[in-house]
Amino acid sequence: MFEVSTDYLLDHERSIRQPVTVDLADENVNLTYRGRPLSRNDRNIIYRLMED
Repeated sequence: MFEVSTDYLLDHERSIRQPVTVDLADENVNLTYRGRPLSRNDRNIIYRLMED
């Protein structure tokens, strides 16, 4: 009817998260998948896939 989202109507637009950029090569970055830390091997695989 108003052609706006419920987020707009409920003023939730301010709560939208901004994208986070990290350097996968940085050993101090704690990356997780489903709440579990990624192994060094998994980090290396992801890093290689993203370089291509």
